[in-house]
Amino acid sequence: MRIFTAFLLGSVLGAVILYSVMHGGSGAPADNSAAKKPLYWVAPMDPNYRRDQPGKSPMGMDLVPVYEEQADASEVSINPQTVQNLGISSSPAQSGKLQYALTASGSLQYREDGLEHVHSRVAGWVEKLQTRSQGMGVRKGDVLLYLYSLELINAQRDFLSTLNNDASMRKSAHSRLNALGMDDMDIRTLENSRQVQEKVAIRARQAGIISALNVREGMYVMPASEMMTIADDKTLWLIAEVYESQRSQLDNVREARINIDGLQQTFNAPLDFIYPELENSSRSVRLRFVIPNNKGDAMPGMFAEATLNIRADEEHILIPRQSLIRDGKQDRVIRQLAEGRYAVVPVKTGNSDGVNIEILQGINAGDLIVNRGQFLLDSETNLDAALAKLNNQQAETAEPQNVWVKGVFQGMENNRARIEHEAIPEWQWGSMSMLFSLDKNVAHTPLNAGDQIEFCLDKHEDGSYSISRIDIKKPAQAANKAVDHSQHKMQQHETAPMDHSQHNMQQHETAPMDHSQHNMQQHETAPMDHSQHNMQGH
Repeated sequence: MRIFTAFLLGSVLGAVILYSVMHGGSGAPADNSAAKKPLYWVAPMDPNYRRDQPGKSPMGMDLVPVYEEQADASEVSINPQTVQNLGISSSPAQSGKLQYALTASGSLQYREDGLEHVHSRVAGWVEKLQTRSQGMGVRKGDVLLYLYSLELINAQRDFLSTLNNDASMRKSAHSRLNALGMDDMDIRTLENSRQVQEKVAIRARQAGIISALNVREGMYVMPASEMMTIADDKTLWLIAEVYESQRSQLDNVREARINIDGLQQTFNAPLDFIYPELENSSRSVRLRFVIPNNKGDAMPGMFAEATLNIRADEEHILIPRQSLIRDGKQDRVIRQLAEGRYAVVPVKTGNSDGVNIEILQGINAGDLIVNRGQFLLDSETNLDAALAKLNNQQAETAEPQNVWVKGVFQGMENNRARIEHEAIPEWQWGSMSMLFSLDKNVAHTPLNAGDQIEFCLDKHEDGSYSISRIDIKKPAQAANKAVDHSQHKMQQHETAPMDHSQHNMQQHETAPMDHSQHNMQQHETAPMDHSQHNMQGH
């Protein structure tokens, strides 16, 4: 019986051991963090600074490891402390209708259908010009010029010869004079006076402004010659332009709010026409608005803006416009999967109001989208290596190369100053304690631990930073300590106590000394009493 019981217990124990070996050795979940191997180490403030092993960044900060969570290159894991230091933040995508105002800029001009081109219908000479300059206003029926033409003289004689004939011949001769450019008023004068007019008046057929004047007195003109142009100035056109991508937003627009800069006037005007072709030079869509000008205050050439109210018919996913990453190839956003885990998601975009943008495909409402620091995360995914160049271009144009920062000097380490500085919003840095190199012009500035300073921090092309100027705002309060013949205080970055028999000098390294010999090397020379020897520095 005992033998059977022992055999049974041994069998059960063996099965438990075999199960443990096959399932990781214990019933607790295996810790896979120890088996993870970082892909590389990256500087917290510069994603382009990468190393194959741990170390320090050019700013003296510890490099942080980047792990490969999955084989998918579109995902990346970032240390939570790094996420906090870089100020990466996310917000949920929301569903809603986009309502915004679209602004189209342009200038006023004469109506094309309100232009009258004045031509001579016969060959002749300009005898007298009534309109002397461009820009003059004329009324309908005003004499523009007097024309001498042999053809008109002969046509008048033919008309006078038909006055005693039947009405049909007289009407035919009257129509011929009209066709040659003679006004009905002048034909009645000819009929009443029965005298040929050698200088025939050419009259305005509409009121307006002389927008073009191409003749002078004495010039010989022909039917093909355009003598002048009369433009109707009582109604103008505003030709405004929008981007070609905004053409689809104008289908339901009927009118716009017009603001003319030169007149400080704002009024509503109908959208008269959308031109069916793009403007070649600017690749934009042209819009036409009819502008009333009964008072004549508006002038062609004035700049104006048309504000069109647009409201989307359907709901779409909305995210901040700054969250979208665009490089001309693929629009994408960075989605937060979990704390410290991010993935790049290609999206299809819609319209934008300048603050938010519609996402038609790619994400859902409630997804956490990174709205700050997304370019860093996108470069970490290695989805598009060209984005690194884009980041450098943005940094050159958007970030200043030097800033003034307030901080507290803490001491020197390896010829670099450790400073606890305030936040630097220009570079999106938080407040922290860091090591900075000192330029030659400030390397010998007398600083004590605890000094409140304001310093100019320069950013260099290689990613390093240095201090070029230092202003001490409030020096530290140095403690007054009595120095007797048995103790001596020596300060070189730090202070060390000494007695009459031993002296501890620190200059990068510390060496003990006895009371009979003292060879102390320091950058400064300090006097000592009869029980101490001279200390000679460099």
